Amino acid sequence: MLLLGATASPLAPFAAVDGAVLDAFIRLAPPRAAAPRLLLVTIDEATLHSDATPLSARGDAAGILLERAFSAGAAGVALDLLL
Repeated sequence: MLLLGATASPLAPFAAVDGAVLDAFIRLAPPRAAAPRLLLVTIDEATLHSDATPLSARGDAAGILLERAFSAGAAGVALDLLL
């Protein structure tokens, strides 16, 4: 029982309020311009469905594009794939 009392915080009920206030603050903040050095490339569903070639067979083409990005000065690339 003593351990439970030591770990329970009297401020715990305010954590949800704190999170809600932070969420509202972020939602209401004016949008910031993206850094001009960032580039987002997306491939939408229509593009994927326009070519029946499976993604696994497009690895060479993707590799060439990544090499071009690095040759053009990209410091890093992130890929987010849902397979």
